[in-house]
Amino acid sequence: MRLVLASWLLLVLAKLSVPLSARIAGLHILIKSTSSIAQSVILTKLTSPMKMLKKRVLTFLLFTVSLTFPSLIHSLGAKCAANAPSVQQTQVGNGYPPKFMVEVQNNCPMCPVINIHLKCGSFPQALVNPRLLKVVAPDDCVVNGGLPLSPLQKISFNYSHQKYLMQPSSWSFQCE
Repeated sequence: MRLVLASWLLLVLAKLSVPLSARIAGLHILIKSTSSIAQSVILTKLTSPMKMLKKRVLTFLLFTVSLTFPSLIHSLGAKCAANAPSVQQTQVGNGYPPKFMVEVQNNCPMCPVINIHLKCGSFPQALVNPRLLKVVAPDDCVVNGGLPLSPLQKISFNYSHQKYLMQPSSWSFQCE
């Protein structure tokens, strides 16, 4: 995020025809962060002479970014919290016992999710590979060994048995 913001600011300065030496040597950007979330952007000085209008435009742009950018970054966790992982079960076989395909999806488009635990009733471990779904306690199963699912990634597995109800019970997002 910091690299993107710094690149964007240098691009703005280039559009304002600020010499490269001034962009590199004279622009000092301070990004204060809490838990890797950008809080503010401060332009401390420009060493090359600029017309007053260019300085005002740049100051306005930096002020706008300093107000807007932190709220966008801070809201990542909130957006992900509203996009909880989901579990979808589909019957894929009509035999006895019936066969089900289970898909667990990270619904957050921005952040990986880790340690997805499901309420899984009395699901027996013998029905599925423990790397995909591991029974850790009665009514507690962990997906993918607790490893991350990338944004919008799905992981799926099949089992043959009567249907077990499964729903997410806990998880953590890894937003930076």
